[in-house]
Amino acid sequence: MIINIAMLLLSIVGCAAIIYLLLEKRVSRWMLVLLSVTYFIALFIILFCRHRVGRIAILDPLVGLSQLGDWEMLMQSLLNLLMFLPMGFFFRNRKPWQVLLGALGISLFIEGMQYLTMRGMFDTLDILLYILGISLGALLFRLLRLKIE
Repeated sequence: MIINIAMLLLSIVGCAAIIYLLLEKRVSRWMLVLLSVTYFIALFIILFCRHRVGRIAILDPLVGLSQLGDWEMLMQSLLNLLMFLPMGFFFRNRKPWQVLLGALGISLFIEGMQYLTMRGMFDTLDILLYILGISLGALLFRLLRLKIE
């Protein structure tokens, strides 16, 4: 539980730093590359560098939703949503159906790889949270109209 809280706090601080940079409405290309590389490395570590759990699949998202009363599950779900907000940047200029389709593809790929590598479980609630995070991020970045210099 402590790890989840620490990761949630890191995600919040990371999102706040990115939002602060973006509120300037300008970001240099090298800073964008640095933030992107750091983000994808952190995402890989969070999603795939953990203990093996076996091949578990939870196909009913209501199972996960029913567990949101548990503090740890709520924090994990919030983390899943927040850690995909920055990915919305790469979809900011796409049509809504393209954002949803791209987010679905990315989510299925990640959950499928976690299932195959046994580094997590295939969970449909996670897929929905990733899609929501990417979609909200795309909307946020579209509204910010960031200029890359």
